[in-house]
Amino acid sequence: MNRIAVLGRGMSLQYFRDYSHLFKKIYIVNSFSKEITEAGSGNFRNKEIIHVVSRKGNTALTKREYSRFKIKRIQSNAFRKDLIENKKYFKGKVSIMPEYMNERGYEPVGWDKIAKGEFTGKRKSPNLRAWPTTGLMAIDLALTENKPEEIYLFGFDFYEQPYFAIKRDTKRDPDKIMMMEHHMDSLVREFKNTTFYSASKYKIDESNWHNIGPNKKLWKTEKVVDIINRQQSLGKFNRMDIFARYLAIEHYYGKNDIGWPLYMKMQSIRMKDNPGGAQDRKNQFIELIKNVETEGYKNIKPIRINRKGKLLNGSHRLATCLYFGVEEVLTWVDNYSKKKVHFNIKWFRKKKFKGKIITQVEKKAIELSERCKGSWL
Repeated sequence: MNRIAVLGRGMSLQYFRDYSHLFKKIYIVNSFSKEITEAGSGNFRNKEIIHVVSRKGNTALTKREYSRFKIKRIQSNAFRKDLIENKKYFKGKVSIMPEYMNERGYEPVGWDKIAKGEFTGKRKSPNLRAWPTTGLMAIDLALTENKPEEIYLFGFDFYEQPYFAIKRDTKRDPDKIMMMEHHMDSLVREFKNTTFYSASKYKIDESNWHNIGPNKKLWKTEKVVDIINRQQSLGKFNRMDIFARYLAIEHYYGKNDIGWPLYMKMQSIRMKDNPGGAQDRKNQFIELIKNVETEGYKNIKPIRINRKGKLLNGSHRLATCLYFGVEEVLTWVDNYSKKKVHFNIKWFRKKKFKGKIITQVEKKAIELSERCKGSWL
């Protein structure tokens, strides 16, 4: 079957993991490195990936990601080479729009005029046309060049939900949303022989449009303590990083003075290929702490585990749940990941953390184990 997927960056992108085995060809949009990590890199392997990017800004993946996933096509939304302003950021050739897209796109009218009913829907001239977002252009491109029997859309939430990977709320622009909805509705009517499956809640009253959700066999609610109890390897507790992150939370609230230095060193070692990554993670962690403190834990994004229940992603959230007394979280079983994470106390010694720091991590593990009646030590 001619079946493809287009991936945006909204929260519904997380459902891609449940369906990733269906696709040999996928389109990803703009900055997508964090999304690949959060969604599980194993779900992107052995697929033809087209990276669709805007002509401005640094939206490149890393050189390693282009190589690792064998991404050969970087597709700009520009129609002439001289209009691509961000070529310097990409390690490969950036393509201009193919000729079969020449008659697509819309006249140059602002979203504000659309809200006033001034949108005509007239196609723009070959050298002057646009789409509401790069994401919707990617959908248009995928439909036009593949004429698929089925197209699956993940992460296109029309700003109704937070972004999936960057842990911040999206900004709503009513006029822009109206334009996005107009364009999506038009595509569904135009490609009547294609069946659309959308992971978002946005509905279109057409027979070829369907909304999909998570695979319930892979999602479940589990106790935080039970998840942590499973993090054993060869008789040793294998996720001491959870307690290092807990110490960072305590430092945030002024309860110790070692948490953040410990956290930053730990993250810097793990993210040595990304010099600014540790600080970015710290900023995201602080935002998570603030959000849980003020709004409670939002149990909408599952913690990723493998088929044996080992933690693949979500240690920040587990540490935060421990601190604020959140008892249950959503988990998602990644059946395709071969990732192995080793964070036992031996790791901290091998990386030459000071003895007194290692002692504090061990003490915190013992304290929390006793408090939560866990069996991780």
